[in-house]
Amino acid sequence: MKIKTLLVALVAIFVSATCSARDEYSRDVKVLPLAARTIISNHFSKLKVNHIKIDKNVLEGDDYDVIMSDGTEIEFDDKGTLKEVDCGRYGQVPDALVPKAIRDYVKRVYPKQKITKLDVKRKGYEVELQSDIDLVFDKQGNFLHVDD
Repeated sequence: MKIKTLLVALVAIFVSATCSARDEYSRDVKVLPLAARTIISNHFSKLKVNHIKIDKNVLEGDDYDVIMSDGTEIEFDDKGTLKEVDCGRYGQVPDALVPKAIRDYVKRVYPKQKITKLDVKRKGYEVELQSDIDLVFDKQGNFLHVDD
């Protein structure tokens, strides 16, 4: 009976801690990890940061969602590693952020399309083209399939 009570207490503490984590908002780029600030200054210098949503995670690190003045959304993890760039239907992900093998594949197979979204996954990449075609690649940039 004591083990069951202890488990219930631990679950309650975990749920309480998870629920108490609240998102924060800022306009100050200095809240971002250095790696994230570097990506923004190197690849989005013509845009202004509209706001930053800091997703507070108790057990993991914080995540950062940066919304730029043109609506571009950039997501970073707690170390400032790029997780996703979504430039909207009419924007374009900067070439330098897309692995060369993926850029080459898109230029060869979809020459009139631009990459509007890049999603960095644990096992590879997903890109979305302006025509809403979603392509899946492995970590080396090898094409795997069109995502439905």
